[in-house]
Amino acid sequence: MFVRYSQDPEQPSLAAQITTGVQLDAEKLRNWDRWTAPARAYLDTVGEEVPIEDFVSSYALEIEEFQIWIDDQLVKFHAADIAELDALREEYALSKSVIEVPHETESLEQSAVSDLEGELIDDFLLPPTTAIEIAQMGADLLASIRKLDFAAMGKDHFKSDRPVGAKITPEDIIGQPIIAGEDKDGNPVLGFILRGSEVYGFDHKSIELLQNTTNSLFDISWAKQRLSEKFVWNAIIDWCISSFNSGGAVNLAESIVSISKIEVKSLDVWAPIAHLEIESGFSFGPVDILPMTAEMINRLESDGIKSSPSQEAGIRGLFNSLRGTIQGYASVVVHLKGVSERAKLEGLAIGREAINLLRFFSPAASVADLYCPTSLFGSEVVPTSHVLVLGDGSFSYSEEGLPISVAYWRMSNAKLANLREALNATGALIRTEYLDEFERAVRSGMILFGTAATFREPSDRLIYTLSAMEGLLLKHELEVAAYSVEKRMAQLLANDEEVPSEVARIVRAIYRLRARHGSLQWSDFDRDVLQEFVRYAHRVIVLALQNISQFGTRADFIEAIECTNRA
Repeated sequence: MFVRYSQDPEQPSLAAQITTGVQLDAEKLRNWDRWTAPARAYLDTVGEEVPIEDFVSSYALEIEEFQIWIDDQLVKFHAADIAELDALREEYALSKSVIEVPHETESLEQSAVSDLEGELIDDFLLPPTTAIEIAQMGADLLASIRKLDFAAMGKDHFKSDRPVGAKITPEDIIGQPIIAGEDKDGNPVLGFILRGSEVYGFDHKSIELLQNTTNSLFDISWAKQRLSEKFVWNAIIDWCISSFNSGGAVNLAESIVSISKIEVKSLDVWAPIAHLEIESGFSFGPVDILPMTAEMINRLESDGIKSSPSQEAGIRGLFNSLRGTIQGYASVVVHLKGVSERAKLEGLAIGREAINLLRFFSPAASVADLYCPTSLFGSEVVPTSHVLVLGDGSFSYSEEGLPISVAYWRMSNAKLANLREALNATGALIRTEYLDEFERAVRSGMILFGTAATFREPSDRLIYTLSAMEGLLLKHELEVAAYSVEKRMAQLLANDEEVPSEVARIVRAIYRLRARHGSLQWSDFDRDVLQEFVRYAHRVIVLALQNISQFGTRADFIEAIECTNRA
Protein backbone atom coordinates (compact mmCIF):
# COMPACT_ATOMS: atom_id res chain seq x y z
CA MET A 1 0.00 0.00 0.00
CA PHE A 2 1.30 3.48 -0.80
CA VAL A 3 0.46 7.05 0.21
CA ARG A 4 1.58 9.98 -1.94
CA TYR A 5 1.50 13.53 -0.59
CA SER A 6 1.88 16.40 -3.00
CA GLN A 7 1.63 20.17 -2.62
CA ASP A 8 2.71 23.14 -4.65
CA PRO A 9 5.75 24.52 -2.73
CA GLU A 10 5.19 27.95 -4.23
CA GLN A 11 1.60 28.06 -2.92
CA PRO A 12 1.67 26.41 0.54
CA SER A 13 -1.67 27.96 1.43
CA LEU A 14 -3.42 25.65 -1.05
CA ALA A 15 -4.67 22.26 0.11
CA ALA A 16 -2.36 19.29 -0.40
CA GLN A 17 -3.36 16.25 -2.45
CA ILE A 18 -3.12 12.82 -0.88
CA THR A 19 -3.25 9.74 -3.11
CA THR A 20 -3.50 6.21 -1.75
CA GLY A 21 -3.52 2.83 -3.44
CA VAL A 22 -2.19 -0.70 -3.48
CA GLN A 23 0.65 -1.92 -5.70
CA LEU A 24 2.60 -5.18 -5.80
CA ASP A 25 6.35 -5.56 -6.24
CA ALA A 26 6.73 -7.01 -9.75
CA GLU A 27 10.26 -8.36 -9.18
CA LYS A 28 9.19 -10.40 -6.14
CA LEU A 29 6.25 -11.77 -8.08
CA ARG A 30 8.53 -12.87 -10.92
CA ASN A 31 10.66 -14.89 -8.47
CA TRP A 32 7.74 -17.28 -7.82
CA ASP A 33 8.23 -20.42 -9.90
CA ARG A 34 4.65 -21.61 -10.30
CA TRP A 35 3.25 -18.96 -12.66
CA THR A 36 1.47 -20.12 -15.80
CA ALA A 37 2.88 -19.00 -19.11
CA PRO A 38 0.20 -16.30 -19.68
CA ALA A 39 0.72 -14.95 -16.15
CA ARG A 40 4.51 -14.76 -16.56
CA ALA A 41 4.07 -13.09 -19.93
CA TYR A 42 1.88 -10.47 -18.27
CA LEU A 43 4.45 -9.85 -15.52
CA ASP A 44 7.11 -9.28 -18.17
CA THR A 45 5.03 -6.42 -19.58
CA VAL A 46 4.83 -4.40 -16.35
CA GLY A 47 7.45 -2.24 -14.76
CA GLU A 48 8.62 -2.31 -11.16
CA GLU A 49 5.12 -2.20 -9.68
CA VAL A 50 1.92 -4.03 -10.58
CA PRO A 51 -1.08 -1.64 -10.29
CA ILE A 52 -3.85 -3.79 -8.79
CA GLU A 53 -6.58 -1.43 -9.92
CA ASP A 54 -5.87 -2.10 -13.60
CA PHE A 55 -6.27 -5.87 -13.64
CA VAL A 56 -8.98 -5.84 -10.92
CA SER A 57 -11.10 -3.50 -13.05
CA SER A 58 -10.77 -5.71 -16.13
CA TYR A 59 -11.51 -8.82 -14.06
CA ALA A 60 -14.52 -7.11 -12.45
CA LEU A 61 -15.86 -6.37 -15.93
CA GLU A 62 -15.55 -10.05 -16.86
CA ILE A 63 -17.30 -11.02 -13.62
CA GLU A 64 -20.12 -8.56 -14.36
CA GLU A 65 -20.56 -10.01 -17.84
CA PHE A 66 -20.55 -13.52 -16.36
CA GLN A 67 -23.18 -12.52 -13.77
CA ILE A 68 -25.43 -11.17 -16.52
CA TRP A 69 -24.96 -14.37 -18.52
CA ILE A 70 -25.54 -16.74 -15.58
CA ASP A 71 -28.58 -14.74 -14.47
CA ASP A 72 -30.15 -15.12 -17.91
CA GLN A 73 -29.30 -18.83 -17.98
CA LEU A 74 -30.80 -19.43 -14.53
CA VAL A 75 -33.97 -17.55 -15.41
CA LYS A 76 -34.39 -19.60 -18.59
CA PHE A 77 -33.57 -22.91 -16.90
CA HIS A 78 -35.93 -22.27 -13.96
CA ALA A 79 -38.62 -20.41 -15.90
CA ALA A 80 -41.35 -22.93 -15.06
CA ASP A 81 -40.32 -23.06 -11.40
CA ILE A 82 -40.25 -19.26 -11.12
CA ALA A 83 -43.67 -18.98 -12.76
CA GLU A 84 -45.05 -21.52 -10.30
CA LEU A 85 -43.41 -19.65 -7.39
CA ASP A 86 -44.91 -16.34 -8.54
CA ALA A 87 -48.35 -17.94 -8.81
CA LEU A 88 -48.05 -19.38 -5.30
CA ARG A 89 -46.90 -16.02 -3.96
CA GLU A 90 -49.86 -14.34 -5.59
CA GLU A 91 -52.21 -16.89 -4.07
CA TYR A 92 -50.55 -16.55 -0.67
CA ALA A 93 -50.63 -12.73 -0.81
CA LEU A 94 -54.34 -12.78 -1.55
CA SER A 95 -54.97 -15.18 1.33
CA LYS A 96 -52.99 -12.89 3.67
CA SER A 97 -54.39 -9.62 2.38
CA VAL A 98 -56.69 -9.15 5.35
CA ILE A 99 -55.29 -6.66 7.84
CA GLU A 100 -54.40 -8.87 10.76
CA VAL A 101 -56.71 -8.47 13.70
CA PRO A 102 -58.55 -11.36 15.38
CA HIS A 103 -59.96 -13.88 12.91
CA GLU A 104 -63.41 -12.35 12.75
CA THR A 105 -62.06 -9.20 11.04
CA GLU A 106 -62.46 -9.31 7.28
CA SER A 107 -60.65 -7.25 4.67
CA LEU A 108 -61.26 -3.55 4.10
CA GLU A 109 -62.26 -4.04 0.49
CA GLN A 110 -64.70 -6.78 1.38
CA SER A 111 -66.14 -4.56 4.11
CA ALA A 112 -66.60 -1.75 1.59
CA VAL A 113 -68.34 -4.09 -0.84
CA SER A 114 -70.53 -5.40 1.96
CA ASP A 115 -71.52 -1.87 2.94
CA LEU A 116 -72.70 -1.30 -0.62
CA GLU A 117 -74.94 -4.34 -0.29
CA GLY A 118 -76.86 -2.59 2.49
CA GLU A 119 -79.69 -4.72 3.81
CA LEU A 120 -78.19 -7.85 2.29
CA ILE A 121 -75.34 -7.74 4.79
CA ASP A 122 -77.24 -6.20 7.71
CA ASP A 123 -80.47 -8.17 7.59
CA PHE A 124 -79.41 -10.00 10.78
CA LEU A 125 -80.96 -13.22 9.49
CA LEU A 126 -79.65 -16.68 10.26
CA PRO A 127 -80.25 -19.56 7.84
CA PRO A 128 -82.66 -22.03 9.44
CA THR A 129 -80.02 -24.75 9.75
CA THR A 130 -77.57 -22.34 11.44
CA ALA A 131 -80.25 -21.00 13.77
CA ILE A 132 -81.16 -24.54 14.85
CA GLU A 133 -77.49 -25.47 15.28
CA ILE A 134 -76.68 -22.41 17.44
CA ALA A 135 -79.86 -22.86 19.49
CA GLN A 136 -78.85 -26.47 20.22
CA MET A 137 -75.30 -25.43 21.08
CA GLY A 138 -76.74 -22.86 23.48
CA ALA A 139 -78.84 -25.54 25.17
CA ASP A 140 -75.74 -27.75 25.48
CA LEU A 141 -73.71 -24.88 26.94
CA LEU A 142 -76.44 -24.12 29.45
CA ALA A 143 -76.58 -27.76 30.52
CA SER A 144 -72.78 -27.85 30.94
CA ILE A 145 -72.59 -25.09 33.56
CA ARG A 146 -71.18 -26.54 36.76
CA LYS A 147 -69.47 -25.57 40.00
CA LEU A 148 -65.79 -24.78 39.44
CA ASP A 149 -62.82 -25.58 41.67
CA PHE A 150 -60.06 -23.09 40.93
CA ALA A 151 -56.45 -24.11 41.48
CA ALA A 152 -54.77 -22.85 44.65
CA MET A 153 -51.96 -20.31 44.35
CA GLY A 154 -48.69 -21.98 43.48
CA LYS A 155 -45.31 -21.80 45.15
CA ASP A 156 -44.24 -18.98 42.81
CA HIS A 157 -46.89 -16.63 44.15
CA PHE A 158 -45.71 -13.79 46.36
CA LYS A 159 -47.09 -10.47 47.55
CA SER A 160 -46.21 -7.51 45.35
CA ASP A 161 -44.87 -4.23 46.72
CA ARG A 162 -46.35 -2.30 43.82
CA PRO A 163 -48.73 0.41 45.06
CA VAL A 164 -52.44 -0.36 44.71
CA GLY A 165 -54.02 2.06 42.29
CA ALA A 166 -57.58 1.34 43.31
CA LYS A 167 -59.44 -1.05 45.58
CA ILE A 168 -62.46 -2.65 43.98
CA THR A 169 -65.18 -4.07 46.20
CA PRO A 170 -68.17 -6.20 45.11
CA GLU A 171 -70.32 -3.07 45.39
CA ASP A 172 -68.16 -1.33 42.76
CA ILE A 173 -68.66 -4.05 40.14
CA ILE A 174 -71.37 -3.45 37.57
CA GLY A 175 -72.88 -6.70 36.31
CA GLN A 176 -71.47 -10.15 36.81
CA PRO A 177 -67.65 -10.50 36.77
CA ILE A 178 -66.08 -13.09 34.48
CA ILE A 179 -63.24 -15.02 36.09
CA ALA A 180 -60.74 -16.85 33.89
CA GLY A 181 -58.32 -19.28 35.47
CA GLU A 182 -57.32 -22.92 35.82
CA ASP A 183 -58.77 -25.79 37.77
CA LYS A 184 -56.71 -28.04 40.04
CA ASP A 185 -55.81 -30.21 37.02
CA GLY A 186 -54.40 -27.23 35.13
CA ASN A 187 -57.26 -27.02 32.61
CA PRO A 188 -58.73 -23.63 31.67
CA VAL A 189 -62.04 -22.69 33.29
CA LEU A 190 -64.35 -19.68 32.96
CA GLY A 191 -66.51 -18.60 35.88
CA PHE A 192 -69.40 -16.14 35.55
CA ILE A 193 -72.10 -17.07 38.11
CA LEU A 194 -71.57 -16.45 41.84
CA ARG A 195 -73.57 -18.22 44.52
CA GLY A 196 -72.19 -17.06 47.85
CA SER A 197 -68.62 -18.36 47.92
CA GLU A 198 -69.21 -20.74 45.03
CA VAL A 199 -68.40 -20.02 41.38
CA TYR A 200 -70.20 -21.66 38.46
CA GLY A 201 -69.27 -21.62 34.79
CA PHE A 202 -67.56 -23.56 32.01
CA ASP A 203 -64.87 -26.20 32.22
CA HIS A 204 -62.38 -26.71 29.39
CA LYS A 205 -64.75 -28.87 27.34
CA SER A 206 -67.50 -26.24 27.58
CA ILE A 207 -65.01 -23.52 26.59
CA GLU A 208 -64.27 -25.55 23.45
CA LEU A 209 -68.01 -25.71 22.73
CA LEU A 210 -68.21 -21.95 23.31
CA GLN A 211 -65.53 -21.42 20.65
CA ASN A 212 -67.28 -23.78 18.23
CA THR A 213 -70.54 -21.87 18.71
CA THR A 214 -68.73 -18.63 17.91
CA ASN A 215 -67.16 -20.17 14.80
CA SER A 216 -70.57 -21.34 13.56
CA LEU A 217 -71.96 -17.84 13.92
CA PHE A 218 -69.01 -16.38 11.98
CA ASP A 219 -69.89 -18.57 9.01
CA ILE A 220 -72.67 -16.01 8.46
CA SER A 221 -71.62 -12.96 6.43
CA TRP A 222 -73.18 -10.19 8.55
CA ALA A 223 -71.80 -11.67 11.79
CA LYS A 224 -68.30 -11.99 10.35
CA GLN A 225 -68.50 -8.41 9.04
CA ARG A 226 -69.95 -6.67 12.09
CA LEU A 227 -69.30 -8.63 15.29
CA SER A 228 -66.20 -9.46 17.31
CA GLU A 229 -65.29 -12.65 19.12
CA LYS A 230 -65.34 -10.85 22.47
CA PHE A 231 -68.82 -9.46 21.75
CA VAL A 232 -70.16 -12.93 20.86
CA TRP A 233 -68.60 -14.55 23.93
CA ASN A 234 -70.11 -11.89 26.19
CA ALA A 235 -73.50 -12.25 24.49
CA ILE A 236 -73.43 -16.03 25.00
CA ILE A 237 -72.34 -15.72 28.64
CA ASP A 238 -75.01 -13.06 29.35
CA TRP A 239 -77.63 -15.38 27.83
CA CYS A 240 -76.35 -18.27 29.94
CA ILE A 241 -76.53 -16.18 33.13
CA SER A 242 -80.06 -15.03 32.34
CA SER A 243 -81.26 -18.50 31.38
CA PHE A 244 -79.51 -20.15 34.35
CA ASN A 245 -81.21 -17.76 36.78
CA SER A 246 -84.66 -17.60 35.24
CA GLY A 247 -84.92 -20.32 32.59
CA GLY A 248 -85.35 -17.75 29.78
CA ALA A 249 -87.76 -18.43 26.96
CA VAL A 250 -85.53 -17.01 24.16
CA ASN A 251 -83.04 -19.42 22.59
CA LEU A 252 -79.40 -18.42 22.03
CA ALA A 253 -79.71 -17.76 18.29
CA GLU A 254 -82.62 -15.34 18.81
CA SER A 255 -80.80 -13.63 21.67
CA ILE A 256 -77.63 -12.98 19.62
CA VAL A 257 -79.64 -11.59 16.68
CA SER A 258 -81.61 -9.31 19.02
CA ILE A 259 -78.54 -7.82 20.76
CA SER A 260 -76.69 -7.47 17.43
CA LYS A 261 -79.50 -5.33 15.99
CA ILE A 262 -79.06 -2.94 18.91
CA GLU A 263 -75.26 -2.82 19.10
CA VAL A 264 -74.23 -2.71 15.41
CA LYS A 265 -73.77 0.98 14.54
CA SER A 266 -71.85 3.29 12.24
CA LEU A 267 -68.81 4.44 14.22
CA ASP A 268 -65.78 6.69 13.82
CA VAL A 269 -62.64 5.29 15.42
CA TRP A 270 -60.00 7.89 16.38
CA ALA A 271 -56.50 6.48 16.93
CA PRO A 272 -54.16 9.27 18.14
CA ILE A 273 -50.69 9.47 16.58
CA ALA A 274 -47.84 10.21 18.97
CA HIS A 275 -45.43 13.00 18.00
CA LEU A 276 -47.23 14.12 14.85
CA GLU A 277 -48.86 17.54 14.69
CA ILE A 278 -50.68 18.78 11.60
CA GLU A 279 -51.90 22.24 10.74
CA SER A 280 -54.93 20.89 8.83
CA GLY A 281 -56.55 17.51 8.31
CA PHE A 282 -56.32 15.53 5.09
CA SER A 283 -57.59 12.32 3.49
CA PHE A 284 -55.19 9.40 3.28
CA GLY A 285 -56.72 6.62 1.22
CA PRO A 286 -59.64 5.05 3.14
CA VAL A 287 -58.87 7.02 6.34
CA ASP A 288 -58.64 10.63 7.43
CA ILE A 289 -55.74 12.22 9.32
CA LEU A 290 -57.29 14.89 11.56
CA PRO A 291 -55.98 17.11 14.37
CA MET A 292 -57.22 16.54 17.93
CA THR A 293 -57.84 20.21 18.68
CA ALA A 294 -58.53 21.93 22.01
CA GLU A 295 -61.99 22.77 20.67
CA MET A 296 -62.71 19.09 20.07
CA ILE A 297 -61.55 18.05 23.56
CA ASN A 298 -63.64 20.83 25.15
CA ARG A 299 -66.72 19.81 23.17
CA LEU A 300 -66.41 16.16 24.14
CA GLU A 301 -65.98 17.12 27.79
CA SER A 302 -69.07 19.34 27.68
CA ASP A 303 -71.13 16.58 26.01
CA GLY A 304 -69.98 14.07 28.60
CA ILE A 305 -70.98 16.29 31.52
CA LYS A 306 -74.39 16.98 29.98
CA SER A 307 -75.07 13.25 29.56
CA SER A 308 -73.88 12.32 33.09
CA PRO A 309 -74.04 15.35 35.43
CA SER A 310 -73.44 13.18 38.50
CA GLN A 311 -70.05 12.13 37.06
CA GLU A 312 -68.82 15.69 36.38
CA ALA A 313 -65.74 15.50 38.63
CA GLY A 314 -64.55 12.26 37.07
CA ILE A 315 -65.25 13.48 33.53
CA ARG A 316 -63.28 16.69 34.11
CA GLY A 317 -60.40 14.66 35.52
CA LEU A 318 -60.40 12.38 32.47
CA PHE A 319 -60.37 15.25 29.98
CA ASN A 320 -57.69 17.16 31.90
CA SER A 321 -55.56 14.04 31.50
CA LEU A 322 -56.36 13.86 27.77
CA ARG A 323 -55.35 17.51 27.33
CA GLY A 324 -51.92 16.67 28.65
CA THR A 325 -51.48 13.51 26.59
CA ILE A 326 -53.22 13.65 23.20
CA GLN A 327 -54.48 17.21 22.62
CA GLY A 328 -52.70 18.78 19.67
CA TYR A 329 -51.61 15.51 18.12
CA ALA A 330 -52.97 14.14 14.86
CA SER A 331 -55.22 11.09 14.76
CA VAL A 332 -56.09 8.41 12.23
CA VAL A 333 -59.86 8.44 11.80
CA VAL A 334 -61.44 5.25 10.42
CA HIS A 335 -65.13 5.07 9.48
CA LEU A 336 -66.58 1.64 10.25
CA LYS A 337 -69.81 -0.18 10.93
CA GLY A 338 -70.09 -2.85 13.61
CA VAL A 339 -70.15 -3.38 17.34
CA SER A 340 -67.86 -1.16 19.38
CA GLU A 341 -65.27 -3.85 20.17
CA ARG A 342 -65.01 -4.89 16.52
CA ALA A 343 -64.67 -1.26 15.39
CA LYS A 344 -61.93 -0.64 17.96
CA LEU A 345 -59.86 -3.66 16.89
CA GLU A 346 -60.26 -3.07 13.17
CA GLY A 347 -59.73 0.68 13.54
CA LEU A 348 -56.47 0.15 15.42
CA ALA A 349 -55.27 -2.37 12.81
CA ILE A 350 -56.08 -0.04 9.91
CA GLY A 351 -54.62 2.92 11.78
CA ARG A 352 -51.38 1.04 12.37
CA GLU A 353 -51.06 0.24 8.66
CA ALA A 354 -51.76 3.87 7.75
CA ILE A 355 -49.08 5.16 10.13
CA ASN A 356 -46.56 2.57 8.91
CA LEU A 357 -46.95 4.00 5.41
CA LEU A 358 -47.20 7.63 6.50
CA ARG A 359 -43.92 7.35 8.43
CA PHE A 360 -42.04 7.11 5.12
CA PHE A 361 -42.54 10.88 4.76
CA SER A 362 -41.34 11.81 8.25
CA PRO A 363 -38.29 14.09 8.70
CA ALA A 364 -36.30 11.16 10.11
CA ALA A 365 -37.00 8.79 7.23
CA SER A 366 -34.17 9.90 4.95
CA VAL A 367 -31.70 10.97 7.67
CA ALA A 368 -29.87 8.04 9.23
CA ASP A 369 -28.88 9.89 12.41
CA LEU A 370 -32.46 10.85 13.29
CA TYR A 371 -34.89 8.72 15.30
CA CYS A 372 -38.61 8.73 14.50
CA PRO A 373 -41.01 8.21 17.48
CA THR A 374 -44.18 8.62 15.38
CA SER A 375 -46.57 5.71 15.97
CA LEU A 376 -49.96 4.91 17.44
CA PHE A 377 -50.21 6.74 20.75
CA GLY A 378 -49.13 4.43 23.56
CA SER A 379 -46.75 2.35 21.44
CA GLU A 380 -44.23 5.14 20.86
CA VAL A 381 -40.81 4.98 22.51
CA VAL A 382 -38.65 8.04 23.20
CA PRO A 383 -35.49 6.60 24.81
CA THR A 384 -34.80 7.96 28.30
CA SER A 385 -32.74 6.87 31.30
CA HIS A 386 -33.91 6.73 34.93
CA VAL A 387 -31.10 6.44 37.47
CA LEU A 388 -30.90 6.54 41.29
CA VAL A 389 -27.52 7.30 42.87
CA LEU A 390 -27.19 6.46 46.58
CA GLY A 391 -24.30 7.34 48.88
CA ASP A 392 -23.57 7.97 52.55
CA GLY A 393 -26.66 9.90 53.46
CA SER A 394 -27.10 11.21 49.92
CA PHE A 395 -29.69 10.49 47.26
CA SER A 396 -30.19 11.72 43.72
CA TYR A 397 -32.55 10.74 40.93
CA SER A 398 -32.20 11.75 37.32
CA GLU A 399 -34.37 11.29 34.25
CA GLU A 400 -32.95 12.35 30.92
CA GLY A 401 -33.07 11.58 27.26
CA LEU A 402 -30.49 9.21 25.85
CA PRO A 403 -27.97 10.66 23.37
CA ILE A 404 -30.05 10.32 20.25
CA SER A 405 -31.55 12.89 17.89
CA VAL A 406 -35.34 12.59 18.00
CA ALA A 407 -37.26 14.04 15.03
CA TYR A 408 -40.63 15.31 16.24
CA TRP A 409 -42.89 15.72 13.22
CA ARG A 410 -44.93 18.88 12.53
CA MET A 411 -46.66 19.06 9.15
CA SER A 412 -47.65 22.54 8.01
CA ASN A 413 -50.09 23.25 5.19
CA ALA A 414 -47.11 24.15 2.99
CA LYS A 415 -45.44 20.79 3.63
CA LEU A 416 -48.75 19.01 3.11
CA ALA A 417 -49.17 20.70 -0.27
CA ASN A 418 -45.72 19.47 -1.35
CA LEU A 419 -46.58 15.91 -0.30
CA ARG A 420 -50.16 15.86 -1.56
CA GLU A 421 -49.56 13.87 -4.75
CA ALA A 422 -47.31 11.34 -3.01
CA LEU A 423 -49.78 10.96 -0.12
CA ASN A 424 -52.61 10.27 -2.56
CA ALA A 425 -50.58 7.50 -4.22
CA THR A 426 -49.53 6.06 -0.86
CA GLY A 427 -53.03 6.14 0.63
CA ALA A 428 -54.16 3.82 -2.15
CA LEU A 429 -51.73 1.20 -0.77
CA ILE A 430 -53.44 0.86 2.63
CA ARG A 431 -55.96 -1.57 1.15
CA THR A 432 -54.07 -4.65 0.00
CA GLU A 433 -56.80 -6.80 -1.55
CA TYR A 434 -56.49 -5.68 -5.16
CA LEU A 435 -52.89 -4.49 -5.28
CA ASP A 436 -50.75 -6.03 -7.99
CA GLU A 437 -47.33 -7.54 -7.31
CA PHE A 438 -45.41 -4.30 -7.93
CA GLU A 439 -47.76 -2.23 -5.76
CA ARG A 440 -47.30 -4.70 -2.93
CA ALA A 441 -43.52 -4.52 -3.36
CA VAL A 442 -43.58 -0.72 -3.17
CA ARG A 443 -45.88 -0.88 -0.14
CA SER A 444 -43.58 -3.32 1.66
CA GLY A 445 -40.55 -1.22 0.79
CA MET A 446 -42.13 1.94 2.20
CA ILE A 447 -43.14 0.18 5.43
CA LEU A 448 -39.71 -1.39 5.91
CA PHE A 449 -37.97 1.90 5.16
CA GLY A 450 -40.18 3.90 7.53
CA THR A 451 -39.88 1.27 10.25
CA ALA A 452 -36.08 1.49 9.96
CA ALA A 453 -36.29 5.06 11.29
CA THR A 454 -37.79 3.79 14.56
CA PHE A 455 -34.60 1.94 15.52
CA ARG A 456 -31.79 3.50 17.53
CA GLU A 457 -29.03 1.15 16.40
CA PRO A 458 -27.50 1.90 12.97
CA SER A 459 -27.11 -1.82 12.26
CA ASP A 460 -30.89 -2.29 12.58
CA ARG A 461 -31.51 0.64 10.29
CA LEU A 462 -29.12 -0.84 7.75
CA ILE A 463 -30.86 -4.25 7.79
CA TYR A 464 -34.36 -2.83 7.33
CA THR A 465 -33.34 -0.33 4.65
CA LEU A 466 -31.40 -2.95 2.71
CA SER A 467 -34.34 -5.35 2.98
CA ALA A 468 -36.54 -2.64 1.44
CA MET A 469 -34.15 -2.37 -1.51
CA GLU A 470 -33.85 -6.12 -2.04
CA GLY A 471 -37.63 -6.51 -1.94
CA LEU A 472 -37.98 -3.90 -4.67
CA LEU A 473 -34.96 -4.56 -6.88
CA LEU A 474 -34.58 -8.35 -6.95
CA LYS A 475 -36.59 -10.44 -9.40
CA HIS A 476 -36.27 -13.63 -7.36
CA GLU A 477 -34.08 -15.38 -4.77
CA LEU A 478 -31.81 -16.92 -7.40
CA GLU A 479 -30.25 -13.55 -8.16
CA VAL A 480 -27.01 -12.46 -6.50
CA ALA A 481 -28.36 -9.84 -4.11
CA ALA A 482 -25.32 -7.60 -3.64
CA TYR A 483 -24.48 -7.46 -7.33
CA SER A 484 -28.07 -6.93 -8.51
CA VAL A 485 -28.98 -4.25 -5.96
CA GLU A 486 -25.75 -2.37 -6.62
CA LYS A 487 -26.25 -2.45 -10.37
CA ARG A 488 -29.94 -1.48 -10.36
CA MET A 489 -29.68 1.29 -7.78
CA ALA A 490 -26.81 2.79 -9.78
CA GLN A 491 -28.75 2.48 -13.04
CA LEU A 492 -31.96 3.94 -11.65
CA LEU A 493 -30.32 6.85 -9.84
CA ALA A 494 -28.12 7.64 -12.83
CA ASN A 495 -31.30 8.89 -14.46
CA ASP A 496 -31.86 10.99 -11.32
CA GLU A 497 -28.56 12.88 -11.62
CA GLU A 498 -26.59 10.71 -9.20
CA VAL A 499 -23.11 9.43 -10.10
CA PRO A 500 -23.49 5.67 -10.80
CA SER A 501 -19.98 4.78 -9.62
CA GLU A 502 -20.56 6.54 -6.30
CA VAL A 503 -23.91 4.81 -5.79
CA ALA A 504 -22.27 1.44 -6.57
CA ARG A 505 -19.44 2.17 -4.12
CA ILE A 506 -21.87 2.98 -1.31
CA VAL A 507 -23.95 -0.15 -1.94
CA ARG A 508 -20.84 -2.35 -1.89
CA ALA A 509 -19.78 -0.73 1.40
CA ILE A 510 -23.26 -1.34 2.85
CA TYR A 511 -23.09 -5.05 2.08
CA ARG A 512 -19.70 -5.19 3.78
CA LEU A 513 -21.18 -3.47 6.83
CA ARG A 514 -24.05 -5.94 6.87
CA ALA A 515 -21.61 -8.84 6.83
CA ARG A 516 -20.14 -7.64 10.13
CA HIS A 517 -23.58 -6.85 11.62
CA GLY A 518 -23.38 -6.42 15.37
CA SER A 519 -19.69 -7.33 15.61
CA LEU A 520 -17.98 -3.94 15.56
CA GLN A 521 -18.47 -0.36 16.69
CA TRP A 522 -19.63 2.07 14.04
CA SER A 523 -17.06 4.64 12.96
CA ASP A 524 -17.90 8.08 11.61
CA PHE A 525 -17.03 6.75 8.15
CA ASP A 526 -19.50 3.87 8.56
CA ARG A 527 -22.23 6.29 9.61
CA ASP A 528 -21.52 8.49 6.60
CA VAL A 529 -21.84 5.45 4.33
CA LEU A 530 -25.16 4.53 5.96
CA GLN A 531 -26.46 8.09 5.54
CA GLU A 532 -25.69 8.07 1.84
CA PHE A 533 -27.29 4.67 1.40
CA VAL A 534 -30.44 5.76 3.25
CA ARG A 535 -30.64 8.84 1.04
CA TYR A 536 -30.24 6.75 -2.12
CA ALA A 537 -32.77 4.15 -0.94
CA HIS A 538 -35.34 6.83 -0.12
CA ARG A 539 -34.98 8.23 -3.61
CA VAL A 540 -35.35 4.77 -5.19
CA ILE A 541 -38.66 4.22 -3.38
CA VAL A 542 -39.89 7.70 -4.31
CA LEU A 543 -39.16 6.96 -7.98
CA ALA A 544 -40.96 3.60 -7.70
CA LEU A 545 -43.96 5.32 -6.10
CA GLN A 546 -44.06 7.98 -8.82
CA ASN A 547 -44.17 5.23 -11.47
CA ILE A 548 -46.37 2.79 -9.57
CA SER A 549 -49.15 2.81 -12.18
CA GLN A 550 -46.75 2.00 -15.00
CA PHE A 551 -45.79 -1.52 -13.89
CA GLY A 552 -47.57 -4.64 -12.71
CA THR A 553 -44.62 -6.63 -11.42
CA ARG A 554 -41.15 -6.04 -10.03
CA ALA A 555 -39.76 -7.79 -13.08
CA ASP A 556 -41.42 -5.16 -15.32
CA PHE A 557 -39.94 -2.37 -13.18
CA ILE A 558 -36.45 -3.90 -13.21
CA GLU A 559 -36.59 -4.53 -16.97
CA ALA A 560 -37.46 -0.86 -17.50
CA ILE A 561 -34.44 0.18 -15.39
CA GLU A 562 -32.10 -2.05 -17.38
CA CYS A 563 -33.59 -1.08 -20.76
CA THR A 564 -33.15 2.61 -19.97
CA ASN A 565 -29.55 1.96 -19.09
CA ARG A 566 -28.92 -0.02 -22.29
CA ALA A 567 -30.50 2.76 -24.33
